[in-house]
Amino acid sequence: MIGPPGSGKSTIGRTLATTRSLSFWDTDDLLESDQNRSIQDIIKNDEEQAFKCLEEKVISNLSLTESIISTGGSVGLNKRLIDHLKSKKDIAIFMDTPPKVVLARIGNSPDRVDRVLGTKDLDLEMIVRKRAPIYRKNADLVFEIGSIEEAIDATTDRLNTIIEKYLLSHE
Repeated sequence: MIGPPGSGKSTIGRTLATTRSLSFWDTDDLLESDQNRSIQDIIKNDEEQAFKCLEEKVISNLSLTESIISTGGSVGLNKRLIDHLKSKKDIAIFMDTPPKVVLARIGNSPDRVDRVLGTKDLDLEMIVRKRAPIYRKNADLVFEIGSIEEAIDATTDRLNTIIEKYLLSHE
């Protein structure tokens, strides 16, 4: 699952993994565990390239079978990482989330904004809009998040239906 922070990759991914009896991995959580520090700390104290190398290391060590993987927001921008994640005939799902929904989910949390951007000086809405075409290009499936009010179970059910249709059409 790729998309901007706050798009529901982790929340919906966990529910989807449970529904489909699959393992669930969150690459941000794995990176924090591997480095024994927060994403915010890594972003603030390391060079961007060092952060990307750490992210690649975590992703290259993942078990890619029978899993739902929620990636950090920058992973979906990296074609090489997406290709690696899709190497086992897996699919990349872009959680296409309107900027207003992302802002509603994380806009009031300074820690989440820092985690997303590494700085408070960037405009989160601009980042979401700028990244969307890249996520779309790197995805096999685009899943549009309707609204902040849509329940997790309803969203997961809708996504599950779309995945089933996709898999059937690619047999």
